[in-house]
Amino acid sequence: MSEVDQHATPSPAAPARGQIHRTCEAALDYLSGAVVKMIPILLVCGMLKTAQMLIGPSMLGLVGKADDLYELLGMVYDAGFYFMPIYLGYSCAEKLGGTPVLGSLLGGIMMVSAFAQLVGGNATFSVYGIPCTPVDYSHTVLPIVMSAALLAVLEVRLRKALPKVLAPMFAPLLAMAITLPASLCALGPLGSWCGNALGSALFSLGDRGGLVTVLGVGIIAASWEFLVIAGMRSLLLALGLANMLAVGTDSFVLVGAGVAIWAAFGMALGGFLRQRGTAEGGEALGYFVSGIVGGVTEPALYGLGLRYRRPLIGLAVGGFVGGIWAGATHVTAYIMGSSSFLSILGYVGGGTLNTVNAGISDLLAMGVAAAVTYATWGDCDGEGRG
Repeated sequence: MSEVDQHATPSPAAPARGQIHRTCEAALDYLSGAVVKMIPILLVCGMLKTAQMLIGPSMLGLVGKADDLYELLGMVYDAGFYFMPIYLGYSCAEKLGGTPVLGSLLGGIMMVSAFAQLVGGNATFSVYGIPCTPVDYSHTVLPIVMSAALLAVLEVRLRKALPKVLAPMFAPLLAMAITLPASLCALGPLGSWCGNALGSALFSLGDRGGLVTVLGVGIIAASWEFLVIAGMRSLLLALGLANMLAVGTDSFVLVGAGVAIWAAFGMALGGFLRQRGTAEGGEALGYFVSGIVGGVTEPALYGLGLRYRRPLIGLAVGGFVGGIWAGATHVTAYIMGSSSFLSILGYVGGGTLNTVNAGISDLLAMGVAAAVTYATWGDCDGEGRG
């Protein structure tokens, strides 16, 4: 073979890399396309939560926590995010050409009270004889996203394979019957199992001290909001709370989570500055206000991060930089504070220096996230995707 031919021969690994890239792109397109449809819910719930915080006893004090209006605003927010699997089931199925209400049904099955009551109990449960580990799927995204994809793909293929006279009835029935064990026994719990493993690995970094702990706080701050998206933060949060209950403070998990929240604020701010004067910029401003005043990061995560993808770079970089400062200066949380700008109150117990360093960490995270989001947005197309 000549030298020219040798150089012209493609590497055997090239097709594999290309396939992996296409698969990742398709997965991201599916995820972002499904989440975009959640934007009205995210905006409504986020802004009403902001109103609740503003009029509540912790800020303006116009109403008390027992006031009907205060409770109503909280109910709207809870209805939006607690039942997120049902709404996402609809949009995920629609994105892949399945029956949207069938996706909602799958989300409802994962949320039904009879199943939720089994979580944490000693009762055993199985699907067609297959052992099932009940999981709390409220506020989660990844389990229903994975399960609804399987349901929609099965339904579409069954509609093509079955005779036309049978397809309307048996395609959705068989698709659901096949999806249930895969979803409840494997795909659903998979997110929790991954979260447990990741949580244990990250939390172990906090016990090492020195550079390892500093990097650990940075890693948690960079990855926390991604765990929120995937519904995997439960173990880490439980470990942080357990540490606080045991010794009265926490310098690792809760600190990193607090910094990550400010990085989400910065991501929304960067999106607004980049897109100001447009409808997208108005949405980003709403996300920013919902976050920094109301302590709600989900609208920014789902409506901006997953929708445009590149802002997630700013989210991660900002969180990491802020987390590094927090870890290096030994920032310590003394109470479980608000997730809004009032979160700084959670560090007051450590004195002035602790509070100042916490504030610097938060502002660093927000500033860097905003700057990186603004800078990287210019490389995106009209939809904000690379």
